[in-house]
Amino acid sequence: MKIKAISSVFELDMKEISPRLEDELRHEWNTCAELLTSEDVSSTLEEVKRIKVEDLKEATHYHLHREVTVAAITAACGELVLLHAGAIANDKGDVIALVAPSGTGKTTAVRHLGIDFSYVSDETLACTPDGEVFPYPKPLSIGSRKDGEKKTGLAPSDAGLKELPKRDGKPLPLHLAGVVILERDPDFEGAPQLQSLGVLEGLARIIQETSSALLLDDPLHTYAKLCARSGGPWLLRYREITDCSEIIANLFEHVDQVPETKWECLGPGTIKHTKTSDLPTDIYAERVLQRNAATNLVCHFKRTDWVDALADDEGQILLSLAPLTILLTPIAAYLWKQLHTPQTGWQLLAATTAEFGDHPEAESIVRQMLGVLLSRGAVTIR
Repeated sequence: MKIKAISSVFELDMKEISPRLEDELRHEWNTCAELLTSEDVSSTLEEVKRIKVEDLKEATHYHLHREVTVAAITAACGELVLLHAGAIANDKGDVIALVAPSGTGKTTAVRHLGIDFSYVSDETLACTPDGEVFPYPKPLSIGSRKDGEKKTGLAPSDAGLKELPKRDGKPLPLHLAGVVILERDPDFEGAPQLQSLGVLEGLARIIQETSSALLLDDPLHTYAKLCARSGGPWLLRYREITDCSEIIANLFEHVDQVPETKWECLGPGTIKHTKTSDLPTDIYAERVLQRNAATNLVCHFKRTDWVDALADDEGQILLSLAPLTILLTPIAAYLWKQLHTPQTGWQLLAATTAEFGDHPEAESIVRQMLGVLLSRGAVTIR
């Protein structure tokens, strides 16, 4: 059985499983099989990724979900924008991504909202840097892995989910129109609230739910442009997703494909990379020594290697190290910018006082901010 997952074609080898299990899996993955184009069907053997399906009893469904998804994401790394998100679309092909960590309600949200809006994906949103979305309407992963419970699969059609939009029988192109961060709170009272976040504040949260974002060219600017669409990024706070249909419908009614740029690009940084293995993983190697040294303003400080950075008009900086992305408050951001050349703590204190004015706790504040920058790996002791 051939299927399309994000931008890749897979051949599911089910020769060694029972006919019953094969029928179940063919039914579950039929929506992804329908995405195949004539070009995909005629793909050469070298272009098709083969996955051998094993009979793992109750775990087969979830194991296959995971194997296909990981392989599809791996193939798209460095080429596509990837979000750990569910996604739905309207009849015009506008797509809203629903971002949330694992186990916090993406599939539940899509299972409810996908009745009124087209189902695009329940866990991975992939698009080009310009916002062209690659649908991935995989089987829904139902169940919880907590307490040993096994996840299983549910075909989108069996869940009553709406098919992808078509015109004259042909699938419509899909375009990312907005990004919504889901924040379900069982104790939340009142009607659901949808609020627009500052781009850097929202992106600082969203970037944690991405796959290999820093492998893209101009990564933070690329993600910022997409997340800012329709006035976002947005934060949706709610108690039950069943209360959120109207608020999502209203957002679809006011989608705007062109975001207003509200940030300054400070990158690219000093780290150049082309693959995951190039990203350093030892940025905290001297954390203890450096944190203690932060109290000594005689020390010379300098920036560590970094990948990309954005600044907003409030003085904040979103800084991508590898593999960490952090949001710097105005004073920490100012100190980091000053360190385009190494300086002592006393020099930084003098510059900060000149910029922000005298303050009785100025020295203490600068020491504290340098400690934060050191502990997060953004600066080091020369």
